[in-house]
Amino acid sequence: MIPRIISAAIDMDSVMNNGMSLPERLGLGLETMLIGLGTVFGVLIIIMAILYLFQFLFYTLPNRKKNASSTKEMAAVTETAVDETAHVNEVISDAEGDEGELIAAISAAVAVYLDQPASSFRVVSFKRINKNK
Repeated sequence: MIPRIISAAIDMDSVMNNGMSLPERLGLGLETMLIGLGTVFGVLIIIMAILYLFQFLFYTLPNRKKNASSTKEMAAVTETAVDETAHVNEVISDAEGDEGELIAAISAAVAVYLDQPASSFRVVSFKRINKNK
């Protein structure tokens, strides 16, 4: 199969005039097309594998090391956030009728969670979630 394709690529005039019938010429064209497509997709798969390898080496591994060191810091922040959330839940339950206090409590909880001052953002709206569902 491949020697026929190579000889056809070298001397196209011999393919056209050597007495090959139309089905034989179409078969040769189909073989050539399949080999070309296989080569192109094979190279694309190799490039994709190299890109995944680069992503693993230059993104995933450094982030794992960075996340391991920040996990200890996050544990302390999480404990503080849990304490503040319990306090905010008490404020929310006390502020059922007053939306101003509720917005202040939500702002305080978000500020503690993001570790930013409450003046750096504002609560535009909030939606109550029905706990019975």
